[in-house]
Amino acid sequence: MLPLRLALAPLLAATLGAASPVAAQSPTPVRVGLSNPTSETAAPAPRLRLEVPRTGIEAAQGSHWRTGGIIGAGVGAVAGLLLTGLNGEFTAGDAVFAVGFGALVGGIPGALIGSLFPKGESSREPK
Repeated sequence: MLPLRLALAPLLAATLGAASPVAAQSPTPVRVGLSNPTSETAAPAPRLRLEVPRTGIEAAQGSHWRTGGIIGAGVGAVAGLLLTGLNGEFTAGDAVFAVGFGALVGGIPGALIGSLFPKGESSREPK
């Protein structure tokens, strides 16, 4: 059976290139990659340039979905904790579940409502 070092020598030579002692022992240099061995320097690949004509439509720069989600999650967490507290006796696990579930139930609609309001310009300014 071949020792592991000799069995992995071709893989090491291809991976490490000429820096490995296995590659230095080979009679021909090991080339890795897609380069052409006959050309010394390759011409740079041409870049594709895409020109988009400007129209009168302006794209929105984002929305307030994150702010709405945070506000909704906070309101939902407080509401979940208050509703669980009205039940009477509850454990710490019940409180954690109520806060997490309330934050989820309040955060999703809050993010959806916040996504309706674009960032950047005030909606009260006349155009």
